[in-house]
Amino acid sequence: MKSRFARRLSRFLGSISSTFSGLSVLGSARVLLGVFLTVSILFVAFVFSSSYFTIKKITPSRTNPHLDIIAVQKSLEGYYGKNIIFLSIEDIKTRLIKDFPAFESVEISAQWPDELLVNPQMSESVIIVENDVTKKFSVLSKSGVVLPVPADDSLPKLILKQRESFVDNQEELIQAQYMADIMAIPSFFEEHIETKVVRMEYLEKAEELHLFTPSGTKIMLDMRQNMENQLRLLTYNTGQFMLERDAIEHIDLRIPGAIYWKEATL
Repeated sequence: MKSRFARRLSRFLGSISSTFSGLSVLGSARVLLGVFLTVSILFVAFVFSSSYFTIKKITPSRTNPHLDIIAVQKSLEGYYGKNIIFLSIEDIKTRLIKDFPAFESVEISAQWPDELLVNPQMSESVIIVENDVTKKFSVLSKSGVVLPVPADDSLPKLILKQRESFVDNQEELIQAQYMADIMAIPSFFEEHIETKVVRMEYLEKAEELHLFTPSGTKIMLDMRQNMENQLRLLTYNTGQFMLERDAIEHIDLRIPGAIYWKEATL
């Protein structure tokens, strides 16, 4: 059997060995941490100082045959030479939507190390507008922006009145809320008034919408007022006249809370 002294000596030597072993592991960890930090600092310095990650090419996708690729590239000229790693993608999207209101959305991706890929989506065409003065046609999106696309005869048609100048591409011709009201008109008349709207006229300066039924009745609406309230008045009073049967020259809903109509002169 070991003596008491031998056992104590053994334990003391074991504790010393463990201490040196721990110091060795700790030292290795410190060395690895130092190497990692050094490499990180060198990489960051390389990223900031090197032109390797600066944007040298911007490539828009031709998602629509009428997309002006050159105009998109020109809009983003200020991003050439910027570091692709620290670039704000959201800033680029905001810039393009501002410069091109006809875009419904824009996707941006990085092609490492120095190229940006731009994928714009044109807004959907919802209505054709014919300028009553210039006799020129334009196509609008649901937000009322003029799209750089040709007219499609399958779309509903709106006559633009009180506009002597030409309509420009990318112009917000009719505000979005007005567009929503206009687009809802045909189905509302078929469902609730039981007649069709055969012609729609938008008076730009007066901000009025004039509708025409198959019998020739003109219905005048004020776009600045609540459209639902105006149409509700028309619905409540259809018991007093039938648009398909009675000879009504016009119905005026432009005065809040009131409806006026004039019978046609035979």
